[in-house]
Amino acid sequence: MNKNRIWLFTCMLSLCLILFGMGVRAAKPEDVSLDHPCRIEVQLENSDGEAFELKDREIHLMRIAGLKVDGEELTFEPEGAFKGADLDLSKIESESTAEKVYAYSQKHPNEEVTAVSDENGKAVFDSGVSSGLYLVTVVRGKDDVIFSPFLLALPKEDGNDWNYYLIATPKAMRVRAENTKRSITVKKLWNDNGRNRPVSIVIELIQNGDPYTEVTLSEANGWIHTWDGLPAKDHWWVREKEVPNGYVVTYREENGVFYVSNNGNLLQTGQSVWPIWTCICTGVIFLGIGALFLKKGRDLGKKAPEDGE
Repeated sequence: MNKNRIWLFTCMLSLCLILFGMGVRAAKPEDVSLDHPCRIEVQLENSDGEAFELKDREIHLMRIAGLKVDGEELTFEPEGAFKGADLDLSKIESESTAEKVYAYSQKHPNEEVTAVSDENGKAVFDSGVSSGLYLVTVVRGKDDVIFSPFLLALPKEDGNDWNYYLIATPKAMRVRAENTKRSITVKKLWNDNGRNRPVSIVIELIQNGDPYTEVTLSEANGWIHTWDGLPAKDHWWVREKEVPNGYVVTYREENGVFYVSNNGNLLQTGQSVWPIWTCICTGVIFLGIGALFLKKGRDLGKKAPEDGE
């Protein structure tokens, strides 16, 4: 009786694991429809408790690359002036990638499509938009608000499907008058075991897409540096010149402080399929163990009368 319960429990557990593994499915590149109509909605929003005018802001959409299904991967094929450009488009969600693409576009632009935001700060691009990679920029108005340029890829993976309709909210930042100065701080963060960490790294300060100056960070200065007296009207960013082998660099900015994180031995972005196969294989193993226990139980049951004779 106990063995039958064990067998029943093992079967139920195995089936659950197998069904779970079969049910969890990442969106497949081959399912992408390159001819599917696309739509981009840019929504401007007030941030940090400061209100600014949302209406009548000019927004530009520039196509950077087309989309190509390459086996089990989706890759970008640069188009127009971006063909042959020395740009890494593998990390399009990184602000530093957007900054580099924006800087390149200032000297080598592709054709742009323009939309104007309505009273709610919404601008829609739904004509002539197809699968690919786009650079979105918001033109600075007469006030002291600027928006960071960003990249959008269509379609976007959404669970086990592909989304051809995206809503994006660009990051707004308030700057002051032409003669106003500001400070920028860069801070280095390490997410590693410390064993292969270099003794120093070099950070570039980027002004409107062009290198402005650089600084060496190390333990001697606490991996932090501040630049003072910078023109507030300009767009500033930082970049690590040479990322050490074995590290992946990420950037984020909060209230004038740029955090440059070096992460050791990180998995690359993207949905991994190993948990799916792990669940399925584990379920099959449990099923096999249960069958083995059941067989042994039956064999012992057959032998029991013979032992009692």
